[in-house]
Amino acid sequence: VEVMCNLGQGLLEKGDARGKKNKEIENIISFYLDGDSIARLARVMKKSEDEIEQILCDNNISIDH
Repeated sequence: VEVMCNLGQGLLEKGDARGKKNKEIENIISFYLDGDSIARLARVMKKSEDEIEQILCDNNISIDH
């Protein structure tokens, strides 16, 4: 029974982490489309500019240079 409880907790934590990551991606896209720069997003989200660009590209968002 304890193993089943730990498995359920692990799945819940994994789902929570995935949900947070999806929300983070949604926020990056939203703020970028609202006019925030990649440099500002990187600073605020504590990511590199390359990571921000990759997230945008992975979600088919055109990056204006």
